[in-house]
Amino acid sequence: YRNGNFYPVVLAYDPSLGPRFDALPGAIDALSVLLANGASSGEILSAADRIDGDLFAIMDANDSVLIKINRNYLALVIALVAISLFVLLSALAYRAAKARARKGEDNAIEYSRSVIIAQDAERKKLARDLHDTAVQDLAGIKLETENLQFAVGKASPIFDESFDRLVSREQECVENMRDICFSLRPPEL
Repeated sequence: YRNGNFYPVVLAYDPSLGPRFDALPGAIDALSVLLANGASSGEILSAADRIDGDLFAIMDANDSVLIKINRNYLALVIALVAISLFVLLSALAYRAAKARARKGEDNAIEYSRSVIIAQDAERKKLARDLHDTAVQDLAGIKLETENLQFAVGKASPIFDESFDRLVSREQECVENMRDICFSLRPPEL
């Protein structure tokens, strides 16, 4: 606006508009900072109103010097400012939405990780508890059955086959429980 015919003509008509022209870039930069820093809507509207006031003052001067200044030129400047503000606001809104989406993904990943860790800890605890209780108890029962077989077998050999089946089933039960414990704590975890 300073390099064209518009600025000198308006200043010739109304020299008090010079500071308003000079303040526009700073006011637009201040509005950008407010938007980037997430200022309140009241602060943003106040800054936008100051820009509007300056633009309307310039437009009033334009109406007064309509002979020398093309109204379309001023409308173009206002449109470019409006488009710039729109692009800036759109970029900031996009950036904020992208940050929210990234944070949501990070939260989902962290939640999934904590669920997996909790499940793994529970599997380890269950495997340890099964091994320390049920498997040991079954192994003890098997040993007692073998001792009973040995004691009864000396007195009466007719129960040997039944005891052999019982000991065999107990051994299978111990092995099955150990397999379950192992599957609860696979080596790849």
